[in-house]
Amino acid sequence: MPASSKDLERLYASHEHIVIDQTSKNLQTNFGLSEERSSEVARLMMNIQAHKIKSLTRSEFNMFSKELLNVSLQDFKEANSAEKTEALIEKAAAANNISNEHMKSVLQEMF
Repeated sequence: MPASSKDLERLYASHEHIVIDQTSKNLQTNFGLSEERSSEVARLMMNIQAHKIKSLTRSEFNMFSKELLNVSLQDFKEANSAEKTEALIEKAAAANNISNEHMKSVLQEMF
């Protein structure tokens, strides 16, 4: 008997939940994010992966980075000194309640 569309939807939702849960745990372990924040970030990452199919516009990518980092990618690009970059890293780290070093790792991993 072939799977119904409802069966496929349940299977996809279950798979999505597992991926988000695993990603969340990895974020907690590797970057020191809290359980709550790592779940939020994992969902954001899942959404961004879903949108890669159509390529994100600069505006969409800035919205994603603002949601994730509390700083837009454009802000990082426009930071023309080490002091400005460090201030942005501090802001992003504070928004995620992690150290600056962990935030630098997150940024390297993402970009």
